[in-house]
Order: sequence, then C-alpha cells, then structure tokens
Amino acid sequence: MQNSLYVVTVIDQNQKVVGIAPFYIQNKFGVKVLQSIPVHFGDFYEVVIANQDAVKLIIDHLKSFKKWNVVKIFNYNNTSNTFNLFIDNGFTSKKIVDILSPKFKQLTFDEFLKTISKNSRNQYKKKLRRLTREGEISFVVAKTWQDYMEHFESTKKIYNMRWEGDDRPLLSDDYYKMRNEALQPLFEKEKALLYLLKLNNETIAFRLGFLNNKTFYDWKVSHNPKFDYYSPGFLTVGLIIEHLISTDNHAFNFMTGNYQYKRSWTNNNEDSTNYELLYAKRFSIGELYLRYRETYRDKLKEIASKIKRTK
Repeated sequence: MQNSLYVVTVIDQNQKVVGIAPFYIQNKFGVKVLQSIPVHFGDFYEVVIANQDAVKLIIDHLKSFKKWNVVKIFNYNNTSNTFNLFIDNGFTSKKIVDILSPKFKQLTFDEFLKTISKNSRNQYKKKLRRLTREGEISFVVAKTWQDYMEHFESTKKIYNMRWEGDDRPLLSDDYYKMRNEALQPLFEKEKALLYLLKLNNETIAFRLGFLNNKTFYDWKVSHNPKFDYYSPGFLTVGLIIEHLISTDNHAFNFMTGNYQYKRSWTNNNEDSTNYELLYAKRFSIGELYLRYRETYRDKLKEIASKIKRTK
C-alpha cells in the first residue's frame, strides 16, 4: 500500500471550512497508520480551526478508524490551545523534545545579556569583535516580500554551500517555488522576517522565521561554512534578539532541536514540550503499534546501540 493523502476537514452549515487537519495513511509493519503531516520539516503540528467545536469533530473522526488502525500525531506542543483536548479524549502522549525560548520582555539588550551565562555573553562579544576585524559588518532585516525576494538567491546559495556533500539531497526548485508561495502572504501580513548577516556585503548567514504574539519563531537557518571560525549562526541569534528588543518583542522561540548553542542563549527553564500523540483501539493490531512507539522502539534502539558499541 502506498502512502495516501488524507485531510480531515470540518464544514459548517454555510459550507464554510472551519477546521483542517492534514494526515496521510501509511502502511507500517502491516498496520495502517494515520500519520500527521508534516513529519520531517514541521516543528509543530496544529489543527487549523475556527472554533473548539471543530476540534471535537476532528477528534471524533480520527477515533472512527475509518481506514486506519492507529492515529499518530507528531510534534504537538503542550502549549497549544488544542493539546489538552486530545489528551482528554484518550490520546497517549510521549515526550519528544523540549522547546527552548529566551525571554526578554521589558529588558534592554545589555540587561538580557546579563541573564545568560558569563561564558555565552563573552563568547558573543569576542566572536563579534573578531568578525569586525575582517571587514564591514552589516545586519539586514528583510521585512517585506520585495526585500525577501531581493535576498532569496543569496540565501539559497548559502544553504547549498552549507549542505552540499551531505547525505540528503539539496532542496529542489519545486520546493522553493511552493515555499515562496506560502511565504508571500506571510510577509504581506508582516508575519515573516528574514535576517541576514553580511561581511563586506557578502551574505554569510541567514535566519528565516515567523513573528507572532511578539515572539520570533526561528525556522530556516544556514551559514557559509567558510566562516565557521566566527560562529555566524551563534552571532545572528544575538543580533536578532537585539533587534527584537528594539521593536518591542518579547521572546525568541528556537523551535525543535535541543542543541548546545540554543541552550547558551536560553535564560529560563524550558516552558514547552513537543509530544507524539497516539490513539488505537484496545486489544487491536493498532494497539501493538502504539506500544511499539510508546515503549518498545526506544528499548530496541538502546539494544542496537549497545550491540554497535561492542563491535
């Protein structure tokens, strides 16, 4: 059985769509899994709804097992307004990763720097000084669709330089076309931002993300590996936070990935977590897959890791 798209929609009495939940059906070990979309390129999963009633109808449909044995939703954040509705309706949750998010409401940038470790703020200042010695630094904020398109090719070039030679293929032109179609209305609504770090007018790093409720969500990032010595990715975080503070924003959300450089900028305890949500009928083939994802998969991976280390 090939993967088949399955998008759940809720339509009201006026034939208006008031709820959307994207999934696809996948065959795993003979089990039909209703899997959320996206999987690899989505930092958070969320149902799109006009009201809470739509969520309940979506959940009821997911639990109907119309063409599947088990429901699997990946990267559902516990701060979502709809997360607890799934838990209250019997979905099992398994922790995936904590989300790191520096906070700086009512702080100046200098005050914020004092809330992170002494080593981190010293590294930031030292690396910025080093890069300054190499030439003229400029930090560009692309706020409009026109600004984004002006710098689009340079970001694509940087991304390809960073990842060429990697096992995974580079992003296709079709991917960029679809991504830009989605980004254009977000820039027009002032919900998207592109930050670029330049040295002597050459782009050496960029961060593309989204602005919502005074929080910047860091999404697509890359840098020219030729400048690794200066840690341009690390530097751009500090420069972005300085800009966000100057424009009365309150937080920087790193999205998924609990990496050391993210922790070095984080000045508070993790306040949100991404989970995998699972649901299956009791005493069914779907429940076997649920238990595998919930418990057995990690144990098998641990055993395989031990075997690999002993070779």
